[in-house]
Amino acid sequence: MKEYNKAKIANNFSKASEDYDNFASVQKLSAKKLCELTLPFFSNIKKEAQAIDLGSGTSAIAKEIVKKDIFLQKNINLTEVDISQEMLLTWLDKKFYNINTIKADIEKLPFKKSSCDLIFSSFALQWIINFNKTFAELNRLMQKDAILSFCIPNNESFKELKDVSLKSGCNFNFNELPEVEILRSSLAKNSFREELYFSEKISSDFKSPIDALKSFKKIGANYVNSKNFVSKKQLQKFNEFLGDKFTISWNVSYFILRKI
Repeated sequence: MKEYNKAKIANNFSKASEDYDNFASVQKLSAKKLCELTLPFFSNIKKEAQAIDLGSGTSAIAKEIVKKDIFLQKNINLTEVDISQEMLLTWLDKKFYNINTIKADIEKLPFKKSSCDLIFSSFALQWIINFNKTFAELNRLMQKDAILSFCIPNNESFKELKDVSLKSGCNFNFNELPEVEILRSSLAKNSFREELYFSEKISSDFKSPIDALKSFKKIGANYVNSKNFVSKKQLQKFNEFLGDKFTISWNVSYFILRKI
């Protein structure tokens, strides 16, 4: 089972909070698409519904849904949850929409049973250690027929970077990303009915593999270095792949589910 140091994750995202929006183009694009995909399901949500955004970061979800008339018409109450207090403080306009914030670990949520009508999450659940336990807890928090809407980078992401890492001999140990079928199996096991699912590839261009690695640090999603020493020669070889441009591909999966 994968293991993460949550204190280190929180620290990385706190350090990245000021630069995050300048480098997280894929994350913001995916959050916007997730909101558009979820919008048709808002019609069945009651007035003054309780919504949660798990791993809200710099409020990409909130910035999108407050643009929607139905959000205001139904007076939806949104609570942002993030492990980094600094991330929660990056968008101060949320106070005009009565959006609440809670600093908390997604795997230790402070909400009551059957207290939520809608849960969002964009580019956050990949940090989950135990999906079965987390999805069971989300089910417990949700009302019957409540909506769970999330997008997540899956294990097909940035194969180009992993390939160069191996060929150069650097052997960086990148953070483990989930397999789609494992997610789908865990969701079904925990009484979520799939209403919508699809995956797409989103590409990002960089001047070099090193620039691609630096971009991970800028958004707080640091790759994990191999325990083996990486020589200057190996690093140079790593950086020389593919000449003037280096493209990495994110493979993003979108899920919209209903609690049975």
